[in-house]
Amino acid sequence: MEAHLYEAMLAAEDHHWWFKGTHDLVVHFVQKESLRRDETIQILDAGCGTGRLCQLLAPLGSVTGCDSHPFAVKETLSRGVSNVRVVDLCDGGFAEQEFDVITLIDVISHQRITDDSALMKDLHRALRNGGLLVVQVAALEWLRGSHDEAAHIRHRYLRHEVAHLLTAAGFCIEFSSYRLPGLLLPIFIWRRLFGQSIADSDLDLPCPVWLNWLLDQLVRMENRLLCLGMELPFGSSLVALGRKL
Repeated sequence: MEAHLYEAMLAAEDHHWWFKGTHDLVVHFVQKESLRRDETIQILDAGCGTGRLCQLLAPLGSVTGCDSHPFAVKETLSRGVSNVRVVDLCDGGFAEQEFDVITLIDVISHQRITDDSALMKDLHRALRNGGLLVVQVAALEWLRGSHDEAAHIRHRYLRHEVAHLLTAAGFCIEFSSYRLPGLLLPIFIWRRLFGQSIADSDLDLPCPVWLNWLLDQLVRMENRLLCLGMELPFGSSLVALGRKL
């Protein structure tokens, strides 16, 4: 990811509808796992960015964040997350059966991840038996735009591709669904007609307060459906839960 996008992420992730909606969903999945176990769980946020998700997950267990970019690590530490590692996910670096939950949010599609299958196997090894992987990826290659280039998104996935990655690594898929189907057409039109001429990244585009609030509410409503087990047939992102048996 371009260095300036980390700064844009830092400025946006506390209030921007997309970050808030994604974090709301991930926190729900991890909270459910924490309640199910009724014990302090070890959580890894792999590719933690500037640390907002780590901060939100902290009440649910013992959180470790990792990222390869020094700016991301510094900002995550500044949020009060004490256990942050500088890790290139392509090199592994985690002990066997070290974590109960691993969150992997918009990481495997990054161009630095040259072998997504190997990464999934490394994370499977790092999970304890019965552990949970929460993964989100960008979806549908025909949605590719300038933001993907700025964010170094190598590939936008289809649901069956993620399913194959998980099962090939040894995970049992508990849930998978596309996200944000209602925004699919607007995102496509915006990126094709305006996005590339106005800004390199979606984070650089203006979002009025009223629109940010409305989108935040809509995403949270969708999240409730996903949390009830509803699987959506299309969308601009894709979320999946994999269990290590």
